[in-house]
Amino acid sequence: MLEILVWAAGVYLVGMFAVLRLAVPFMGFWMYRIPDQIPDDYRRLINEWEMESAGAEEFLKKSYDFSVTYWKPEKFQTVSQFARIFRRDLQGIWDARGYLHCNTMNYVLACLLANSKFFTQDDIRIRHTVLNWVQHQYLQIRVNGKWMDVDPAGSYVRGLPMGQRAGLF
Repeated sequence: MLEILVWAAGVYLVGMFAVLRLAVPFMGFWMYRIPDQIPDDYRRLINEWEMESAGAEEFLKKSYDFSVTYWKPEKFQTVSQFARIFRRDLQGIWDARGYLHCNTMNYVLACLLANSKFFTQDDIRIRHTVLNWVQHQYLQIRVNGKWMDVDPAGSYVRGLPMGQRAGLF
């Protein structure tokens, strides 16, 4: 019986943490390419936030706050909106309202940051953890030479401040 449980756990872990990373857009083992061109509406927001921000951390906070209010992260829609995790069309993501999965929210936030004067793609890295028995993605952002965990989809709905990430249960 123990052998069967160990085998089942192994199959689950390989499926959840290896296969899904290859099949789900923006979830992989490597950082995804961030486009140089983003829609004009978002370019205008970035320009506005750059003028209002005294530094990188303030710009990050404005981008984070925008992403968690524009795209609503919600715990229980991870399952009910499962098909949206495979969305690949970038225009559809930018035009989306409401719920987005962690990988897609992180992609949009990374695009906002990397298209600003405060961050480059090298300042952004993706990380993965376990959250409620499934794989969860969050970002690490280099701010003033130090790495900060940024988890718009996981920490926001759990009431955690920016700079903390959700994990386990």
